[in-house]
Amino acid sequence: MEFSPQQLFLMLDDKQQGQIACLAMAPGRRTVIGALQQMDTLFIFDLDDSKLSFASESCIQDTVEAA
Repeated sequence: MEFSPQQLFLMLDDKQQGQIACLAMAPGRRTVIGALQQMDTLFIFDLDDSKLSFASESCIQDTVEAA
């Protein structure tokens, strides 16, 4: 699974320091894939082969406009 910089860093504008790039990480054995990293990604679960695959997908077509 590959991530773009926009999916890994939160860009903040600080009045004193200018633009700041934030990357949150915690030590440990587990990896947490957050909502930002999952955006526009299709997760494919193959139960027969016990495999998890990822594919890029534009999810904008799945969006339903509010009435």
